Amino acid sequence: MATDTPASYRSLVIYEIYVRNHGPNGNFADVEADLPRIRSMGVDVAWFMPIHPIGQVERKGSRGSPYSIADYREINPEYGTKADFKHLIETAHGLGLKVMIDVVYNHTAHDSTLVKQHPDWFHQDAEGHAVTTVPDWADVIDLRHPNTELSDYLIDCLKDWAEFGVDGFLRCGVGCAG
Repeated sequence: MATDTPASYRSLVIYEIYVRNHGPNGNFADVEADLPRIRSMGVDVAWFMPIHPIGQVERKGSRGSPYSIADYREINPEYGTKADFKHLIETAHGLGLKVMIDVVYNHTAHDSTLVKQHPDWFHQDAEGHAVTTVPDWADVIDLRHPNTELSDYLIDCLKDWAEFGVDGFLRCGVGCAG
């Protein structure tokens, strides 16, 4: 925690939610139905593991890892729609909960929208193919920071989600599973 973190933030209770495993259907409706119980436990912030579409290429298992993100600006269709997530946020806010999402800005799926549009934003091997810098994480390829254009794009994604109603973000850094 930073030394200048406001005292009111230091005792917030954060509840992590993995939509896929939250409820019988693993979708936003299941989470939304559970928000009153979550709030009743004294929770202040509902923190969502990545909610974005999962890549298909080099996918781990049949459903893939939520950290293999195909598009930072979209919702995993297994969880519902943007309208469903918006309604969930509104319900959370109505209960006095803040909503935070996990953003994974160090790598993407092999078939992400970014690798198609901006292959130069990725670490590359000698043949120019996007690669991961962590061999065990075969389902992802690493973004190459620093890069002003990439940073601007990622900041714009955060702004879009903030305008959508998300209150905060957790940036997944070194040590996050791929």
